[in-house]
Amino acid sequence: MTETRVSQLSSTQPSRASCLFLTALICLFFSCVFPAHAPCQTQADPNGYLRLEAEPLRSTAQQGEPISVRFRLTNASNTPVLVNRHLRLFDIIDLQIVGPSGQRVKWCGRIPEIIDTPGAFVALAPGAQIEKVLIVSCDTKTKWGYELAEPGDYQVTATYSLPQRLADLKKAAGAAAAVKGPVSAKPVRLTIVPKP
Repeated sequence: MTETRVSQLSSTQPSRASCLFLTALICLFFSCVFPAHAPCQTQADPNGYLRLEAEPLRSTAQQGEPISVRFRLTNASNTPVLVNRHLRLFDIIDLQIVGPSGQRVKWCGRIPEIIDTPGAFVALAPGAQIEKVLIVSCDTKTKWGYELAEPGDYQVTATYSLPQRLADLKKAAGAAAAVKGPVSAKPVRLTIVPKP
């Protein structure tokens, strides 16, 4: 009786493992195909068409002051590239901010849902740039942003990525190159000091 049980258990183990493996494989497939910011899409600009730069207007700010960052998207290629000229926070420009405690900083306020019209897209000529200064901190005057209230050093990494499907972007681009992203900037440092 003991031998029968052992053989029954060993025969069910491979099917469970196979089922778990198959489930993991299916989850990985769907996470790479459907979400806009899927991990498997990190090499979406292998040709290096675009370069993103992020620079705080001031490297040091007092606690409670609005924090502004200049974002610059440059066509680093020798061919026109279709880009979204608005460079909005959250859906076009995503920030990964690590605070003084080593934890990711949270988003506060509402999440904007904006549907772009064709006029939001431009063919960025070789060497041309789009630049925008955005308030990235959440305070009483802004409707959204990041919670940057704790004094200390912050590391900010910006990423440009388009929510539209790559096939739709290619269709809209015509003769220009279509880059969905993500295109990440080099991390920058920001320090918040306590109020005097």
